[in-house]
Amino acid sequence: MKNYSRKLIFIWFLPYFLALVLAQDAVEKSHSTSVAGMVQLLELETQLIDNLNRYADKLESKLKIVRSGIAEMSLENAKAALSIEEYLSNPLIAFSLIRRMNRDWINWELYMDEPIGTKEIDFLQDHREFLPTSTDLEEASAGFELIQTTYGLNSTDMAKGLLNGKQYDARLSVLDMYAIGQYHYDQENYGASSAWLYLTIENHKQNPVGIPLQIDFSDVLLLYAEVLVKLNRYKDAVQVINVALKDKKFDAKLIRRRLEIETLIRNEPNIKPKPFNKSVGDFERGCRDPYMVLYHDVISPNEIAELQEMAKPELKRATVYNSTKNTNQFVKTRTAKVAWFLDTFNQLTERLNQRIMDMTNFVLNGSEMLQVMNYGLGGYYVKHFDYFNTTTNPHISQINGDRIATVLFYLNDVEQGGATVFPEIKKAVFPKRGSAIMWYNLKDDGEGNRDTLHAACPVIVGSKWVCNKWIREREQIFRRPCLVRK
Repeated sequence: MKNYSRKLIFIWFLPYFLALVLAQDAVEKSHSTSVAGMVQLLELETQLIDNLNRYADKLESKLKIVRSGIAEMSLENAKAALSIEEYLSNPLIAFSLIRRMNRDWINWELYMDEPIGTKEIDFLQDHREFLPTSTDLEEASAGFELIQTTYGLNSTDMAKGLLNGKQYDARLSVLDMYAIGQYHYDQENYGASSAWLYLTIENHKQNPVGIPLQIDFSDVLLLYAEVLVKLNRYKDAVQVINVALKDKKFDAKLIRRRLEIETLIRNEPNIKPKPFNKSVGDFERGCRDPYMVLYHDVISPNEIAELQEMAKPELKRATVYNSTKNTNQFVKTRTAKVAWFLDTFNQLTERLNQRIMDMTNFVLNGSEMLQVMNYGLGGYYVKHFDYFNTTTNPHISQINGDRIATVLFYLNDVEQGGATVFPEIKKAVFPKRGSAIMWYNLKDDGEGNRDTLHAACPVIVGSKWVCNKWIREREQIFRRPCLVRK
């Protein structure tokens, strides 16, 4: 009786047990939530590519046979073109023609109808259960969105493989962009959807998707128009539909939608467009580091030696600008000596300035001179910003603007200590001979970025040599314009 009860309990719980197992299995197959978990997915893709390659080999083998048959038959058929009646009057030829037409073409029909690559097709079908689901794609899209919104990345840059200032050997395809645009539309994030769908359209013009993956371009345009409608940009939406109608002049769905949007324009002539961008919260601001790039081997040993020899007789105690007294003064919080050199001082300074322009895409007109600095015993520089407080001291940046960027060359290795530390973003860059670091001091709206707070850590062992350039903003109007965010 006890065993019978246990069996009843087991049977009663069986559906819940199976549901639990399936739920756990579904969680384990959530491909995008772990890089390690995607390794198996990549391995599967390798197998599928190999399988498709075997399928292609079989197609090519069959195609080779067909091409060979065509060549042989065309050669014989071409003989008749010279004199058809004379050709057919030969009994050998006439018999051969009748036989070919009676039997050979039936065999060709059977050969053409013969299935190819059934084994490879079965392999693909057997592995379909291991492919990502729609849920996987949605999770991957959500993760992609999180990266973009958190770090404020540009859609165009991301599509080209430029992520947070670093270029990667990777690009998004037209289908990738389209999928991201569709995801944002489904999430009612119409600003982001419009950006990705626009990229889809522009890239599709240059590189149309081929068979068997092709997409109906009018569907992309129609979805883009729907996004623009959601953003209250009715006239733009009509223009997009008109583009779609150039290829499909009599498409009832497109014509009907254009009429509906034109009605919206008449009924709401003064409607204001909605903004494309979402507001940025504390989380996003907290995750975004100031734009910063580390270059390697950008100044040669010979150039370093020449720069140091130039600086040694010119070194003077470093000062700090006092905004209250409007003067430079010595302070205990900056223990180093500096030497300043005009951009045109010699060929070396001209070369270095040209290199800085190449590295940063900035122009240096109106910027400050090159500064070579050497730190002494326990040499350091307390936490500070490179930009000025233009609110309280507008005169200091009145002519050439504020310090939009800093370029700092490391002229030697430091045995211990001497790092450039950014406490707000918890990063430290240690001196390495020949390297250079560049960062933006100002935000897109021209305000100082407080995350650029930095300091020179005390040198424990060694002699720290650096060379820096402060780039002013006034001449950068066409290189990095001030972008006011609302």
